[in-house]
Order: sequence, then C-alpha cells, then structure tokens
Amino acid sequence: MANTSTVYLIDYDYAGYNFAAYDLANMINETSIDYSKPTYPGFEIIKFYCFEEIEEIIRHYPGFYP
Repeated sequence: MANTSTVYLIDYDYAGYNFAAYDLANMINETSIDYSKPTYPGFEIIKFYCFEEIEEIIRHYPGFYP
C-alpha cells in the first residue's frame, strides 16, 4: 500500500480583501521584481511604474469610487 499524503497551501495574501494600500503595494511589488536572478543579490527590478500606471491600477481596484 502506497503512503500518500496531501498538502494544502493557502496564500493568505489573496484569500480575501485586505487594506487597499496593502493589496495595491503587494501587487505592484510582485509584478516589478524578478526573484530568479542567479547572481547576487538574487533579484532584479524589471519594471518601474510611473504615476499614471499606478493611477490606472487604483482606478480598476474593486471598491474604488471616484
């Protein structure tokens, strides 16, 4: 008989709504940094967001009311 087990991983960052500033900052951070660089320091900034791009992201955030 095979010994099998199941592991469930829950990503609490996206499990529900957090504070809007935290959600937006986390999304911008995760989409602008590449952590697969093999040399020191192990990451590279691949995207710099300008003010207009961040404004567009905020405009499309659920619950945003102008």
